[in-house]
Amino acid sequence: MPTLYNPAGGEDGTISYLSTSSWAEARDATAGTDTYRTNTKLINSIQTQRITARGGGERWMVRRAFFMFDTSGISEEPTSADFKVFGFGVKTADFFAVKADYDSEFTTAEFDSIVGWTNSGDQEGNVTKYSAEFDSSEDWNTAAYNTIPLNAAAISDMVSLNDFKICLIESVHDLRDAEPNLPENFWNGC
Repeated sequence: MPTLYNPAGGEDGTISYLSTSSWAEARDATAGTDTYRTNTKLINSIQTQRITARGGGERWMVRRAFFMFDTSGISEEPTSADFKVFGFGVKTADFFAVKADYDSEFTTAEFDSIVGWTNSGDQEGNVTKYSAEFDSSEDWNTAAYNTIPLNAAAISDMVSLNDFKICLIESVHDLRDAEPNLPENFWNGC
């Protein structure tokens, strides 16, 4: 199978939601508060966080990374496929690659654009996983490309979809809806 590169042009990036009210508000939001689509690297591209806020109180952050590839030229199902992403910064967030579906005009409105996502409760059984759970503490390289083997669902979608979209989502807290303790911060840069 040929190597496909993620195109420049704003079809991908990171979307975050910052809340000073609750975990549920941050994690179950239908739109983000910020998008980082022009950054070529971001130290916290995948993140869940609960920390003390300035001036008292708490704050919760959820950040998800989205990527789009043109797979219109793939007509035969490959025997295997890998998603490669360059690591940067820290490596404390375990994650899955899951199927995303967002508009080509990437905005904060795409925060929950994950196929099967229902914005409440554990989503592990609802979303379409494109990979096994990636153990960042063991496998994430912060100064090189990281290889994420894609599964049969991803390979099938590469053939059937013209735009193949992936979301990297923190698995322990965000995907499974387990509020982090205070203070906890799980993040990966890419």
